[in-house]
Amino acid sequence: MYHERRKQGTSPNAPPAPNREFVNVLRSGPARLHVVAHFALEPTSMIYILAVLVPPLGLLLNGQPFSALLNLVLIVLCVVLGLFFHVLFLVPSIHAVIAVYMKREDRKHREIVDAIERHGPPPGWRP
Repeated sequence: MYHERRKQGTSPNAPPAPNREFVNVLRSGPARLHVVAHFALEPTSMIYILAVLVPPLGLLLNGQPFSALLNLVLIVLCVVLGLFFHVLFLVPSIHAVIAVYMKREDRKHREIVDAIERHGPPPGWRP
């Protein structure tokens, strides 16, 4: 992308031209924008739905087997103690959602660090 702008004769620091389809969506109104945003977020939210409904399976599919085992232990404890304190039924799901979120953030951070190590810092970056 950097080299394409360089060939076109534009400044390397100039922002890219807006996508025409995105501009048309913005002009068509908030209802259309909501539908586009909904479909754009759907793949990432599926793991969270799974983590809430079936916490150990959500953790296993996210690549966290030890958290899944811990979650199974939490489920057993919370079922026993949840008979007296009903709020404890939510603890395994909350644990799974937090663990999935932290793992996904760690992956994003690792991708950014790897990209910087491979390609160097972005143009115009100052320490």
